[in-house]
Amino acid sequence: IVIGISRKESLTAVTVGKVRNAWQRNSTLYEGIFHQIDELVLQAVEAMQVQDLERLGDLMNICHGLLNALRVSSWEVEELVQIAREHGALGAKLTGGGGGGSIIALCPGNRDKVVAAMRDAGYQAMEVEIG
Repeated sequence: IVIGISRKESLTAVTVGKVRNAWQRNSTLYEGIFHQIDELVLQAVEAMQVQDLERLGDLMNICHGLLNALRVSSWEVEELVQIAREHGALGAKLTGGGGGGSIIALCPGNRDKVVAAMRDAGYQAMEVEIG
């Protein structure tokens, strides 16, 4: 796993408030997106249980797209996700409350390359080993 850290900080409460306001304007659309994210999480758990990293990466990418549709991403987060994918990550998505902050990238065998590319672009990045 690689964690990429954007230069933009954001308060989770602010991001949640923006999503709540958008949900109040169009609850049917937003409920559908929330449901899709819930389904992706369940599928991701299954993928982790059987160690299907390619499927997990696909699910991370889809989930990030849905989070972007909720407008909780930022241009820096999008750039980090793109860098990770271009340098071998199977999947990458924002993590935390959104609005800025960090991404998590699944890059077995490519962690060094992804970290170097993020750092070359001026971001902080670190490798994390799980489990």
